[in-house]
Amino acid sequence: MKTKTKKLNAPVMLAFLVAVVMISCKPQVTPGKHEKFKTIMLRSEGSVITRPDMAEFSVTLNCLDKSLQVSKACLEKQSKLLLDQLKSMQIAEEDILTTGVDMNKEYQWEYNTSVFKGYKSSTILHIVVRKLDALGDIYSTLLQNENYTVGGLSYTHSKYDSLENEAYAKALENAKTLAEKLLQQLPEDSYEILKIGNVALSASNPGDIETKALANAFKMEESAGKQKVVISAGNVQVRSELFVEFQMK
Repeated sequence: MKTKTKKLNAPVMLAFLVAVVMISCKPQVTPGKHEKFKTIMLRSEGSVITRPDMAEFSVTLNCLDKSLQVSKACLEKQSKLLLDQLKSMQIAEEDILTTGVDMNKEYQWEYNTSVFKGYKSSTILHIVVRKLDALGDIYSTLLQNENYTVGGLSYTHSKYDSLENEAYAKALENAKTLAEKLLQQLPEDSYEILKIGNVALSASNPGDIETKALANAFKMEESAGKQKVVISAGNVQVRSELFVEFQMK
């Protein structure tokens, strides 16, 4: 008995060949590769508390006159008197910063109409006091002058950068401590640091990854996300924030 041979048409044969090529080209996935790859992103904060050794404040000068030239001359005179007074108080020139001069027209609303009061000239001087023992006398003396507007008093430290680095080191230690506590609740038994930054980081993604992001997991206090100085009970508190990504193994 003769066997009948079924002929394949051209479209069917082409589809078959394409399927064979696609199967042969498909990448082979090694079992276990990237399997259960877990990362945890932690936000950590460290702080250092110390006594301040310097202070900063500002003094604003204003002059108002119907004549622009008189207003400008008044401000120049007041500025020179203030600078001479600061020098007599043993304030160094490099500790006095002038922001510039601002000149505007001043109006006042009177009887339902805007009345021109004159030209207002103003400037702001930022002053650093490095001897805190003299701060009380300096600040109160300037405050008593009716031509000066004194304010913005704050305390800081001359070695702020070193304190900030110390706070970063504490933030990293705090992140490690928290990672170890979280590890006790996970099936993994070790971790590795992948990334460290003082701004929010994007999670690592090497292939097929199961990522666990725990934003703000370690949070000592509400913060704007940048290091800052906080004055409390005569102390300077330097805070630094880190974002640390751990791979759990």
